[in-house]
Amino acid sequence: NIPRTVELHLGLWESDRDKVKVETPQNVLDRKRLANWESLCFPVLADDDALIFQALHAFQHILDYWCRPSCFLEIAHFVGGRQDDTAFWKRFRLRAESYRYLPQIVGMVFAMAEMLFQAPIPPEVSAWTTRALPAPLTLWIERYGREWSLASYPGNKLSLFVHREFIEGPEDWKEVRRSRLF
Repeated sequence: NIPRTVELHLGLWESDRDKVKVETPQNVLDRKRLANWESLCFPVLADDDALIFQALHAFQHILDYWCRPSCFLEIAHFVGGRQDDTAFWKRFRLRAESYRYLPQIVGMVFAMAEMLFQAPIPPEVSAWTTRALPAPLTLWIERYGREWSLASYPGNKLSLFVHREFIEGPEDWKEVRRSRLF
């Protein structure tokens, strides 16, 4: 059985948790907008920030050994709905490309959505995301991505290979490896 949880996030990414020092936009709440649904009005992230958060959220679950395939389906659906929206993709690139590790994380999550659900990644987006992935991440997706994503909860530790690619120092990796393996 899969546990039901509520996740509360204090920011787009929490670096201390997994020793992955991702840089993210800091002004996301300044860019929020109001949305309406069934006579309710509430603040939501700007679309480009929401997609960045979704990619980071899926990546966090990759690091945690298991991610619901529906996370990748949501991303595939979003990408499909914006496939021809060149203005959105330009804003998204400007928002994401200059932050450390963010293009690789987006690329990895998009590649998983593409592999699992045929997400139609626009060529101008895949050029700096999925096609620009470092070889070890591309190889992991090709070799383990489908098996990993279809594993039952609590998943498997194949994602340690991904985790290693985002750890900078040997002491941090030693700590992560020890805590994750034992």
